[in-house]
Amino acid sequence: MATKIEVINNSEIIRVVFEGEVTFNDRINVIHEICTDYYPLFTRTRLLIDTREVIKKLTESEQIILGTFAASRAELKDASVAVIIEKNIVVNEHAIKKSSQLGQNIKVFNTEKEALIWLNAK
Repeated sequence: MATKIEVINNSEIIRVVFEGEVTFNDRINVIHEICTDYYPLFTRTRLLIDTREVIKKLTESEQIILGTFAASRAELKDASVAVIIEKNIVVNEHAIKKSSQLGQNIKVFNTEKEALIWLNAK
């Protein structure tokens, strides 16, 4: 699994890139790292999550737990989250749906350009 977390130059947007086989625990750890290491850096949290290169799909139950966990984090309560997918293949469909149901501002995009336009408007 390869995961990269970085702040996009000249912005307050945190980019997360997942590649390969990303497990449930890997994804939970990334959420924790964002909340502990990146959240304090900005007045508002904006996340760009690139899932285009993810191979491993989580089970529906794992996705629901992941979405619930992400939405329950106080640090992410007011976050804007843009998820980039590959050709309309939503790897974490149930996680995204659950997070949204629990009040998280999350949206799916096909390109990074579209996602960045939306995030920069937040």
